[in-house]
Amino acid sequence: SQNYPNPFNPSTEIRFGVPVPSHVHLTIVNVLGQNVGELMNEDVVAGVHVMAWSPQLSSGTYFYRLEATSLSEPRQMFTETRKAILLR
Repeated sequence: SQNYPNPFNPSTEIRFGVPVPSHVHLTIVNVLGQNVGELMNEDVVAGVHVMAWSPQLSSGTYFYRLEATSLSEPRQMFTETRKAILLR
């Protein structure tokens, strides 16, 4: 899902759901494509999850990328990138 609130200051929540147990990698990149943070890199159970993000970054546009890989079927992968705007 889209992070909420967006734009945000000082924090936002990123909500996502996985239908089966999966390995989830959630990263943050800036507009130059540079990795500026890693919020999650772990196995999760099936269901809805919420990750809070309170960055110590300057105002700007950032992108969060979610990559989920099924633990039982590694060929089942999902990737999505969304935009988050930080206003200070």
